[in-house]
Amino acid sequence: MPHFAEIKGTTIKTRLEFIEERFGPNGRDEATESVRREFGAEAIEVLLPMSWYPLALDDFLCRFAVRKYQRPEEQVYRDLGVYSAQKHFKYFQSLMAGRKDPMSFLELMPRFHNTYDRGLGEMDIDKPSEKEGVLRIKAPTEPYRSHCATTVAYLVETCLRVTGTSIRGDETACKARGDADCRWRFRW
Repeated sequence: MPHFAEIKGTTIKTRLEFIEERFGPNGRDEATESVRREFGAEAIEVLLPMSWYPLALDDFLCRFAVRKYQRPEEQVYRDLGVYSAQKHFKYFQSLMAGRKDPMSFLELMPRFHNTYDRGLGEMDIDKPSEKEGVLRIKAPTEPYRSHCATTVAYLVETCLRVTGTSIRGDETACKARGDADCRWRFRW
């Protein structure tokens, strides 16, 4: 299957760090070898944070963590999303410094999506109320449960770190579950 959606290497790097922290160097070596078998030897020989990698590779590493962790899939995806938010925050903190409330934070996400995800689908935001924002990826090209679940957890954690406000996030639609779009609702 050709891969159309791509993600930046920062996410792939963070997935491998998570695997190494949870399962040790042998776990990382096992993940790396599995990636080589599935995607080819060059897939992660030189992992560059700002280079593009198949979103399928991200999903592969997320599912690897689920198999190794032996915990419920959705919980592992949530843990991966929170972990990535914690690791990435130092890089994005200055870019988001002016975002003092959840809505101003969420309004920035379509632009971030277009910078860090490529070929997946266009993201937009709907603001049904003053205390609710809905992000949508229209007709994603390669839907993965791992992507949706890690993204919700990532945004909840990052919003808390940026604004100091706790938000709740849930999926109202997921193409991997048969919907036309992926939609994530956030409330505070």
